Amino acid sequence: MHFKSIRTLVATLVGACIVVLVVALVGYATFANSRSMAFVDDQTRELLEQNIEQRLDAVASTQAERIQARLTQALDQARNLASLNELMGEDRGVSLSREELSNVVRDTVAENPDLLDAFIGWEPDAFGDDSEYTGREDAGYGPDGRFMPWWYRTESGDIEVLPLGETMESETRQDSDIREGEYYLCPRETQKSCVIDPAPYDYNGKTLMVTSFNVPVMVDGEFRGSAGVDLSVDFIQGLLREANGSLYDGAGEMALIAPRGGITASTGHAEAAGKQADAIFDETVVSQLQRAKAGDPVRDASGEMI
Repeated sequence: MHFKSIRTLVATLVGACIVVLVVALVGYATFANSRSMAFVDDQTRELLEQNIEQRLDAVASTQAERIQARLTQALDQARNLASLNELMGEDRGVSLSREELSNVVRDTVAENPDLLDAFIGWEPDAFGDDSEYTGREDAGYGPDGRFMPWWYRTESGDIEVLPLGETMESETRQDSDIREGEYYLCPRETQKSCVIDPAPYDYNGKTLMVTSFNVPVMVDGEFRGSAGVDLSVDFIQGLLREANGSLYDGAGEMALIAPRGGITASTGHAEAAGKQADAIFDETVVSQLQRAKAGDPVRDASGEMI
């Protein structure tokens, strides 16, 4: 190109520079805008995920506290029974007959409508001479006179007594993989309080998810027996359903899995209560259960909360 004068050349160069600069600015603005939108999208996604996690944590904490309060109350009732039984074996000037102590167990059921039953089981001859009480099954004694009253609520609402029976020390595994006598064997073997995983049981013709709370009766460091109560945990299904409905119109799903892997309650699989989680949920969910037990947030491979 031939320029007629320096002024024309300068004007042309300046114009070209301005055009190039404008193009560059427009290009940068477009690039920056796309970067900004991506940044905003990332920030929005991150904030949204944080908000979801915070809401989930808040709801989970609230429901956990409500559930824990009910379970702790039941465990305290078992502890109270065990403490009273321990006094019977210690020289502290406290003395109750078998009948009087059995009535305390009955009163525990009568005064706590949430409880299905309450019971105590003593080792052979640990509460007097069992042979003096043979043939008293109607009072909650075993055929050999062993002290094992189990007070339970009948369908009519009455409270009656039976002996715990042979299952008290049974090693037979149930469908839930829990021993029939776990409520007695666990406290005896560990000498610690035992909360048995929820499992389905028939109560007065109705299947309920039941958890057993059991505390050893220890006298001078020696195991003498066990005291416990049974509580239906079917209320947890209602709590989870309520909580799930309050989150994004129930778009998610909540489940409570017991330590042994049994499903206690599930909003998406209500019929699965009592079954093993690995028989209901996919491998991704099952593989995360160990982390969930530790209280960690659980995500799937894509980073989404599960």
